[in-house]
Amino acid sequence: MALPTSSTAPDGGGSASPTSLSSVSVTIAKAHLDGKHYTLDARSPGNVSVGGHAEFEIALVAQDGYHINEEFPYKLKTNAEPAAVVSFDAPELLRSQGTYTKTEARFRARFSGAQAGAAKVGGTLALSVCTKKECVIDRIQIDVPVTVR
Repeated sequence: MALPTSSTAPDGGGSASPTSLSSVSVTIAKAHLDGKHYTLDARSPGNVSVGGHAEFEIALVAQDGYHINEEFPYKLKTNAEPAAVVSFDAPELLRSQGTYTKTEARFRARFSGAQAGAAKVGGTLALSVCTKKECVIDRIQIDVPVTVR
């Protein structure tokens, strides 16, 4: 489910100094899922240093004339496997911790590299998209690979 691409930020999230741009390349791990009347995209730096921090970002986009359900209690329950390699700062993010537009919901969860190794970071998103006649409610697990160095 992960589709790696390249980026030039040395820590996977901040801006790079001009001297480090030419010598460091960081992989961004991505995943995409097509649901019923929505898409779900996840991304994170593919690499993080031991003791370093990064963000896992998940974006829900309503499609086909559907919109974000303004009354639904959106929640992202974070997950890192194995927990000895990476850990999230918070076990879950509630609706109030996300950002929303009429057709998009977005969460950003910060995690840390604890020890060197390969891991997966992600979570389960409780979501709902609606029209005037119908609401789709779903709970989707999505994750991306990360390497702690």
